[in-house]
Amino acid sequence: MPVSPFRTGFARLVRSARRKRAATVSAEAPRLFKRLYVAYGYFGLMFAIIVAIGVFGLVAITHDGTRTVTHRYEWLIIGATVAGVALMAGLIALLRLYCFAALATAAAAVDSFAAAALTDNLTKLGNQRAFNEDFARERARAARHNHPLALALIDVDDFKKVNDEGGHSHGDAVLAKVGERMRRLRTEDRGYRIGGDEFALILAEADPKAAATAIGRLQKELRASLMGATVSIGYVNLSGPDLVAGAYDLADAALYEAKRTGRNRVVCFRDSGTVLNVFNPAKGDLLRKMIAEQLITTVFQPIWDMETNRPLGFEALTRPNPGIGLSGPKEAFDVAERIRLLPDLDRLCARNAISSSGNLPADSVIFMNYAPESLTHASFDAAEFVATIRVAGLRPDQIVIEISERLIEDTAAVVERATELRALGVRIALDNIGSGHMGLEILGKLHLDFVKLDSQLVARAIDNTEARGVLAGLIAIARETGTYLIAEGIETQNMLDFVSRAHVPLPSAFAGVRGVQGYELGKPEAASIPIRSSCGTTFSKGGAGSSPAKRKGTRIDRTID
Repeated sequence: MPVSPFRTGFARLVRSARRKRAATVSAEAPRLFKRLYVAYGYFGLMFAIIVAIGVFGLVAITHDGTRTVTHRYEWLIIGATVAGVALMAGLIALLRLYCFAALATAAAAVDSFAAAALTDNLTKLGNQRAFNEDFARERARAARHNHPLALALIDVDDFKKVNDEGGHSHGDAVLAKVGERMRRLRTEDRGYRIGGDEFALILAEADPKAAATAIGRLQKELRASLMGATVSIGYVNLSGPDLVAGAYDLADAALYEAKRTGRNRVVCFRDSGTVLNVFNPAKGDLLRKMIAEQLITTVFQPIWDMETNRPLGFEALTRPNPGIGLSGPKEAFDVAERIRLLPDLDRLCARNAISSSGNLPADSVIFMNYAPESLTHASFDAAEFVATIRVAGLRPDQIVIEISERLIEDTAAVVERATELRALGVRIALDNIGSGHMGLEILGKLHLDFVKLDSQLVARAIDNTEARGVLAGLIAIARETGTYLIAEGIETQNMLDFVSRAHVPLPSAFAGVRGVQGYELGKPEAASIPIRSSCGTTFSKGGAGSSPAKRKGTRIDRTID
């Protein structure tokens, strides 16, 4: 006979209540029952004394030969004894009621304290501890009964910006609204706040279709109610081996993909269409060790000025030391972003680049990358950064901070910090322009010393009319603002020839690309090693007008002393 969902749910509720009550009674019973036994002993002693007095009186009346007491007093003593016994019985009954009421009150208090220990005060959702316990229990139950299970991780997009623009009270209101919406889910589902702006959702007995529907509806409701804020959601439908271990990592990988591909999205691990990188906690340990022990090496790649055929400066590129367990700088920075140590890694890289620049030519300009997140982080101190430059024997104007356009989220904060650095003498470059949508906004709000064109834009512009139009627009902006334009990622002779044709020197300002950087012109090398260009082309003023034979006749093969 099939069991109805109502009976199943009711039985589950009863079992849960019994487990909780049993735990409460087992914790509080010894103390309360000790009180009960002491009270019973006290009232029992009083009862024995009253009975003894009554019996003694009756014996005295019955066996006293003088019998000076009248028959009326005999009944009075008997009545008093009976009344005393009845009173004591009533008091004992009241004592029992009081003790059991106290036990129930204490049990309720313990339940309340236990619930508070597992509840987030702001959102009224379960906290990290509750999530860990419930998720372990639900995974075991799903594996035992072969039930479907889904786990979703939810993150408020750009929560720092929400806090900065609206204040902490506004940020708290956004988090509380997320909690309110998550509490309206199915009875079988439960939400948790597991971090500052991070939430988790366990969807018990939810098949893939039901999970997708519930999560999609949740994101739609949150989008409509979060006062302009948005959320990214990554989730996974669990079954088989996924229920044993690694389930959280799968959902986390989906969330990371949602954030990486634009935010305000829902990504399912199985349906993403791409191979998601499941984060390995061991990589985080390796990165922490790398930062703590400063296990990095800095190399420098020359940036050439096409007018003088001399190096304009050098870009500092940091790499993890061989054998540490990280495949390269990309993995190191990806891991740092995942475990929120990007500011620490950027700070280490900057200090290492400054201290490693001693063997570069005098007055060399050093370009170094800084993630916008690190630059605007509370731990970044512009004055301290400039002091570090001066201690190394460099001038602030010898350092150029490169800010990647594709990583900028909070334009106002980036402009504010960049303005502060420029006031202290540090120069600013906008990197990878043409790869995102923030470049023009930054160009309109901040005077930049350098702009570096995205290598993919340059490659496309060779044979794509639309890309050439974008490049022409950026060249025009550079001409109007007096910004030095650099084409990076020059990997082939064809790309070098193209940007050379885009170089048109003028007496006062340049109307084209003025600097170039890439493997075609020089590979990254340690500062102690002579840096040579492998390029066989001279940058002639004629650009397209000079013949290929002439351009290839003069080889840039200069040792930087």
